[in-house]
Amino acid sequence: MCGIFAYINFLTDKNLKEILIRILSGLRKLEYRGYDSCGICFDLENQEHERRMTVVKTQGAIASLEKVVAPFMLESIIYQNHITIGHTRWATHGPPTAANAHPHYSSPNFEFVVCHNGIISNYAVLKNRLLQESIFSENKDSNDNNTSDTFRIINQEENAKSEFISDTDSEVLAKLALFVYKKIYEQNCEKPTFLTVIANTMKLVEGTYGCIFKSALYPDEAIACRLSSPLLLGLKYIGESETEHAARSIQLKQNKFVQVTGTFDAINSNSDNIDSSSCSVRSAPKPCELFIASDAPAFADITKKTIILEDWDIVHITPHGVDIINTAPKSASFPASRIVETLNVSIQDIALGHYPHFMLKEIMEQPTTLSQTLRGRLLSGSTNINLGGIIPHLDTIKQAKTILFIACGTSYNAALSVRPLFEEFTQHRIFVEVASDFNDRKPVVFRDDVCIFISQSGETADTLVALEYCRKAGAFCVGINNTPGSSLSRNTHCGILLNAGVEIGVASTKAYTSSIVCLLLLLLLIMQDSVKCQPAREEAINDLNKLPEFIAQALALRPQIETISEVVKEEKSLIILGRRTHYATAREAALKVKELTYIHSDGLMAGELKHGPLALIDENAFVIFFATGENGEVFSQCLNSLQQIKARNAKILVVANEEQADLVKSFADYLIVVPKTSQWIQMIINIIPMQMLAYYVACKKDINVDRPRNLAKSVTVV
Repeated sequence: MCGIFAYINFLTDKNLKEILIRILSGLRKLEYRGYDSCGICFDLENQEHERRMTVVKTQGAIASLEKVVAPFMLESIIYQNHITIGHTRWATHGPPTAANAHPHYSSPNFEFVVCHNGIISNYAVLKNRLLQESIFSENKDSNDNNTSDTFRIINQEENAKSEFISDTDSEVLAKLALFVYKKIYEQNCEKPTFLTVIANTMKLVEGTYGCIFKSALYPDEAIACRLSSPLLLGLKYIGESETEHAARSIQLKQNKFVQVTGTFDAINSNSDNIDSSSCSVRSAPKPCELFIASDAPAFADITKKTIILEDWDIVHITPHGVDIINTAPKSASFPASRIVETLNVSIQDIALGHYPHFMLKEIMEQPTTLSQTLRGRLLSGSTNINLGGIIPHLDTIKQAKTILFIACGTSYNAALSVRPLFEEFTQHRIFVEVASDFNDRKPVVFRDDVCIFISQSGETADTLVALEYCRKAGAFCVGINNTPGSSLSRNTHCGILLNAGVEIGVASTKAYTSSIVCLLLLLLLIMQDSVKCQPAREEAINDLNKLPEFIAQALALRPQIETISEVVKEEKSLIILGRRTHYATAREAALKVKELTYIHSDGLMAGELKHGPLALIDENAFVIFFATGENGEVFSQCLNSLQQIKARNAKILVVANEEQADLVKSFADYLIVVPKTSQWIQMIINIIPMQMLAYYVACKKDINVDRPRNLAKSVTVV
């Protein structure tokens, strides 16, 4: 993984500079997903109009890639048809090197070139078999004369003569495609179609993938495939109206590859079995620009017309049309059409504006994003909650005995923050599960359980694995995510969109607060008919209406937070403590510190202090304590914990509300005073100073806050 982007122009004149600017621009818009190396593949044409493919790969940032390809931008030749593919890699198999960067290719002849996201779980078996087959000799078929006229930039660490030049699982795909091609060629004594080769190749693959293939054997064709890794097709038809765009859809026939058994010795060579005529986006060639991407921001500034690909989809792109074949097993179900949708992505969402970093932009915009999350759902002058996706299923949710929240990372912390409120105001048993641990344990899930899955991207691999498990168990599944059309939103029974806008910064901020708000709205909807809960509901609704104002007040603490960050940046370790809803706040604050500053930090239950963590407290310790207890008993316990920490001479940063600040200031070396609210939203207010603190500490340590090391925005592999 991490980001795929392909730019295709058909019947549209572009010079190489325009093409390279477009591919590099798309890759830059995917930088927020996290990456450590990158690469592209494009065509070069000489004066005799002979095409040769070029692969350029670099370790490090796209800026390095730009420098390498800069000389090619001087080329003056116009390309009416051209396919360029690119990738930003986040290392999984093998270290971040140019050799391990994508695109990968079958041989120096570039018969098949691929960019891949996901994990090929049987790559070792495939690799060993390919080595046994000795497929790496140069292709000498007379039909493939163009393949010998190739060019590539070779990083010095690569060995051009090596059969496999990378440590990745992805390289297997390119070499496997060449093996399949040769085997079908030998069987039929004629060249197979590109679609036949790739369909049979992917049938041999186990694991997950979102990938795009380009080939010297099929110069004006590209093929994209998806299975459990997000992939979108962007469409821009030159001279076509928005209405014509919106009217497009693709009708699918059941796949014709069911004869392929997924073994090396059972490759289907009968290309006549492929009937995709009813799957075409257009019946006649039209000037167009097409895009394949892992995420919409890559092309949202050019077109908002997109098709969200489904699992098992294979997309065949030629100047004559776009065909989609779905190769799902007979037991699987999939939509009978692919609708051209309009992206709800604002250009402002993916632009920095006057901010130095996306993370600061997203922190400061939370009054606006939370207003968007609440808009139309919290009705002015009414205590009714309007969640259109949930209301038809409300009885099912209310009748459940158990509600399980399943998520990872920040989304897990969001669920944890509302657990005490769900336990207090509903009659359900409430469990909050880390998705990866849930998948390891495989606990019993019953048909009358409600499972709520939370994921900013809607593509988090562990969360989707848990979703599949719960669906098979017959549970009712609810999705909460920020991405319309995501795997999570398509595979749950109902859900809630965060409506927080695109989040670019790898460390989540606005998606966290919007997730909590959506969970609170769900709880208030469940409570709607409970007479005894009405005073609490009214209190919650009143505070939610004022939430953007409270957030703005917390953001006004920015100068004080920046001053405190000068002290925190010198620390080697932080202990962050909270009780009840603020235990989740402590965890989330610690997560932000880890992600951004590389300072060790632990978010702990304050009540567990005497059961081990107190051994770490001495004059060298730095403790952050959330002392905004929702009631007298909890607050008095906070004071007891503070006394124990103070007695051991630790440095203490206390986050307290306006009402309780005077009671805790004697314990605090540093005091942050946040607005006083009810228990319903205090945890949202409290996290704001911690988001800013992590940001400023990272900046003062010269860390790239938008792309911290080793992290990806959307974790689409298990």
